[in-house]
Amino acid sequence: MYCIKDNKSSLNKTADSFNKNSMKRLNLLCLAICVITNIGCRAQDNKYASQNIYTNDVVTLVSELTHEKELAIYNIGINDLEALPDVLKTGVSDSIKFHIDRPTFLYVGAFNMIPLYVIPGDRIIAENDTMGEIHFTNVKYPKRSCELNFFFKLNKYLQSNKKKSIVWETKTEEKFLDSLKSVRNLSPEFLQEAKYCIIYRNLKYFYLQRLKSKTFSGDIKPFPQNDSCTNLLLYRNALYNYIMLLTKKYNSEKFDFTILNQIAKNNFTGATKKCALFMFLNQKMNTQLNQPEYITAYNKFLQSYPGDSLSNYLKKSYNEKIAIKNSFERDVYKELLVNKANKLIPFSDILQKNKGKVIVLDFWARYCGPCLAQFPYSKKVENEFTHNQVMFIYLSMDHDYDKWLQKIKDLKIADSNRSYLLYLPEKSGILKYFRIETIPRYVVIGKSGKIISRDAPTPSDPSLLELIKENL
Repeated sequence: MYCIKDNKSSLNKTADSFNKNSMKRLNLLCLAICVITNIGCRAQDNKYASQNIYTNDVVTLVSELTHEKELAIYNIGINDLEALPDVLKTGVSDSIKFHIDRPTFLYVGAFNMIPLYVIPGDRIIAENDTMGEIHFTNVKYPKRSCELNFFFKLNKYLQSNKKKSIVWETKTEEKFLDSLKSVRNLSPEFLQEAKYCIIYRNLKYFYLQRLKSKTFSGDIKPFPQNDSCTNLLLYRNALYNYIMLLTKKYNSEKFDFTILNQIAKNNFTGATKKCALFMFLNQKMNTQLNQPEYITAYNKFLQSYPGDSLSNYLKKSYNEKIAIKNSFERDVYKELLVNKANKLIPFSDILQKNKGKVIVLDFWARYCGPCLAQFPYSKKVENEFTHNQVMFIYLSMDHDYDKWLQKIKDLKIADSNRSYLLYLPEKSGILKYFRIETIPRYVVIGKSGKIISRDAPTPSDPSLLELIKENL
């Protein structure tokens, strides 16, 4: 069971801004939730919830849905930042199973991701009530069904009252749960988990609202650290937004691992600090795999937490991605391009011809107005250097060879060593490798062949000239 420790001092600090208007909303909300969850949830025997040893580690969800197309169910652990859902189908006999070793939350729905509190051994039926709303029934413990439906009823109430983005104060939330406890006789374990869910859900949105503001002002509501909650998705969501907000406070437009380490050192300890560092290392792995700052932070994490399960997961994932990247790079550099003589030439040969120079790859197309507008500036940047120092290589995404050839002649870039046509651009590994989704795009490669920037400034931006000078 996770989230057992009640970090009252931190939570009480977060609750200081409680006000009378929040209490009025609370009273109405308590009354509404108590009414809509009343059926089938009177006095219940909660002995099952106090068990520490579970003889069955399987949770089974069975579909008797008639109104939904399908129902996405997520089981998101700390490692699963990009977890894919299991799907419960409608109108057919369908079921899905999850293996868990303790009570936990599953998350229902691709967008709302509403918490569903389950315990090992649960067998749950998902169905539609007379109004078409989703309802869950616990076959093994029928009287626990109100716990299963708690967050769905709460979510429906908030939506109907147009309070989707409301940020409740912590003291209000705790009072709300205490009110339910006096009416519902909900299990202590569920009440504890629900309390943390609500607290960190609202902190998540509070920090997110601050992140969206154009200007940063005022103090940031402190994050109430509770190491026993690191397995809770909403805790990690709130933690992530809090760190990004602190990053913004540092006046940093882009994420930086040096800043992350400083934030983690100054604000967190124990499991929460480890969780924060792991989340960002895992998330940024795809985009910053070869960046020196990432490698430094990655090695420091492994040294700080040797033999830890998160270190082992990170190391395995890192090694797999490096192997894939190296294999993919070999294939990318073998990719064939079309030159102005309508002959195929490997991408590696083009790079080899210009080895020892700073190379600027210009991804463009003849039909792209913003691309064409940059060509005069490209020539100005080129004229700042000799061809032995810097080479612009123009890679076109056009499909029509004849029209492309005419266009490069018009633009006076028909040099056989600098203009090429991507062969079947929709299948191009080069575009995937450099993550080219829109054009114009510019990539700067250093004299040693190392990628300096996958998304360099446009030639009209003076910072491109400075970037090139820095790497000569």
